[in-house]
Amino acid sequence: MFVWGTTKTDTFLKYKLNVLNSIDELQYQNWIIWAYDWGGRTKKKFPRKHEDLLMYSKGKEFLFNADDIRVPYKMKKNVRAGASNNPKGKIPTDVWTKNNHTTSKEYAGWHPTQKPIALLERVIRAHTNPGDIVCDFFSGSGSTAIAALRHDRQFIGCELDEEYYTRSLKRIEKLTK
Repeated sequence: MFVWGTTKTDTFLKYKLNVLNSIDELQYQNWIIWAYDWGGRTKKKFPRKHEDLLMYSKGKEFLFNADDIRVPYKMKKNVRAGASNNPKGKIPTDVWTKNNHTTSKEYAGWHPTQKPIALLERVIRAHTNPGDIVCDFFSGSGSTAIAALRHDRQFIGCELDEEYYTRSLKRIEKLTK
């Protein structure tokens, strides 16, 4: 289970601490930070330019398809004596940078909390296999659906806002053809 949020206010931290950690079946696994550098900024403090993605699993063991999400090394040769780089690349850290999201072709421009498809693809490929079901209970602009369907996963989504629901269906159809 993945939960998106921000630390813009302490609401997200309270939710994490009070609700998610009180469910015995859920095991905290990872805290991923999506860092970006666009949008407005204050002149009175460091601007908050990231969102948080918390990962929980049912039990301590969970699926992790490391080879499906590897990225290129920054250095071609491993600097540790006797160590060599994996030819498939390295596993990304828990800080993911995705800039220029608002200028990409995938950006819908009508949903306030739309996530980049590439980030959702990484999560889906790392923690599900083809044919698995991906559920998004706040599906908004449909980015999770697009990422799931592009990687041969089934998708179930819910969206309360009728306008977002209708627009997301059109976007999903357009971006998964």
